[in-house]
Formats: sequence, structure tokens, C-alpha cells
Amino acid sequence: MGNKNGILEVRNLKKHFGGLKALDDVTFKVMRGETLGIIGPNGAGKTTLFNTVCGVYAPTAGGIILGDKEIQGMKPHQIARMGIARTFQIVHPFRDMTVLDNVIMALGRENYCGFFNIFKISRTRENTGRAKELLSRVGLMNYRHKKAENLSLGYKRRLEIARALALDPVILMLDEPCAGLSYDATQDFMEMILQLKEQKITIVMVEHNMAVAMGVSDRIVVLNYGKKIAEGSPDQVKKDPYVIEAYLGKDDESA
Repeated sequence: MGNKNGILEVRNLKKHFGGLKALDDVTFKVMRGETLGIIGPNGAGKTTLFNTVCGVYAPTAGGIILGDKEIQGMKPHQIARMGIARTFQIVHPFRDMTVLDNVIMALGRENYCGFFNIFKISRTRENTGRAKELLSRVGLMNYRHKKAENLSLGYKRRLEIARALALDPVILMLDEPCAGLSYDATQDFMEMILQLKEQKITIVMVEHNMAVAMGVSDRIVVLNYGKKIAEGSPDQVKKDPYVIEAYLGKDDESA
């Protein structure tokens, strides 16, 4: 990959839907242990990029390299097994199960032999202990016996992260994790992400809220109309005239 610390590389990625160039020659790297924020206004291509990296879409052209293996065009479950775990903006826990049992189910992925058998096989002392550890990491240990359907949206998102971490991923991809959260819940969620950063977890976060991305990311990639228009530290990006124009529009100098 050229840089020994690089863990994921996106090379000249293109995704077209008919005549729409949702991604147009996007290139960037993700470094091991960093948090990379991907931001941009509505329609910038963030979700398409996320879904293409995760295998929901096959790219029209370009490459996606995880470690030293090309993964573009692979199915989502294949990419997940190679180490890219994702969360979803719309959360889908097992609603009638407890928070703890939701994570135990995720830990039992290797035992899959039907929905009802997987849980019985997976509920070992080792997996229960591991599930509790993961819940502690996302601040849900005190809610472990609560049914998932009774959690607030912010806590459901935390549960999504715990289940993703159960896959022991090399990269954790977060899809607009703070969307729909109150200001206080957003601040709490950002604090939790900062704690995950301290654990050297590699995170790629697609986020519409610039303040959230700026607050937790080491580097930022900015998309607009499918193109990468800026990349750099949060301080560099927020001063970039192309980024300011994309978010705020051009100033009318004749006014």
C-alpha cells in the first residue's frame, strides 16, 4: 500500500447510477489507529461511499484495498469477515432480547446454524464475559438486563457499536452515528467515540454534522457532488475555501 501504517486504501473510486456520478474518482487512505471523518453536504456521496466500501454496491471503477487484499465487489458478509464492521443509521437490534443477549448473539457468529440454535450455543461463560466487557466499553453495562427495544436511540446506537466490536474488526465504520440525537446525547456519544479512540480502534465515520466530525476525527475527507474536494486535519479542513463554499455557498460579493 506504500505506507506501512495504512490499513485501508480507496483508489480512484467511481460509482455511477445511470448518468449520475455518485462517486467520481475518490482516493484516500485510512491509517491504522486513526479516526477518519467523511463529511459533506446532502447529496455529496457520503452514503454511497460508505456502502461501496462495505460491499452494498459494487464500484463502477477503482479499487478498495484492505491490508494487501482488494475487496471491491465482494459481498457485505465477506467484507465483514475480513474485518470491516459497520453500524447502521437505522438501528436493528433484536428488540425482545436483553442488551447483553444482543451482544452474545453477535459473538456467536461462528456458530451460526439457525437463529434459535446460535444463541444456545453462544451463551458460554467466555462469551458472556466478553459481552459484558464490550458493553462496558460503550457505557451500557448498567443496561445489560434491559430489553433492547426499551433503549433510547443514543443507547441503541451504542449497542450497535458493541455488536460491531464483537466481530473483532480491524476497522469500525459508523454511519451518521449522531443523526437524530439531542445535543446532550450527541455530546455523550462523542465522548464515547473519544474513549474508543484511546483504545486505538480504527474508525471511519460518515457524518453530516461537521461539528461532530471535527470534534472526534484525526483527519477529515470532504466530498461534494461525488468528488473529494478537501482532505486534512480538522483545522485545515474548516479553513478550506472549497469546504466553506460547499457548506455555506459563495458569498454574493455584489451585495
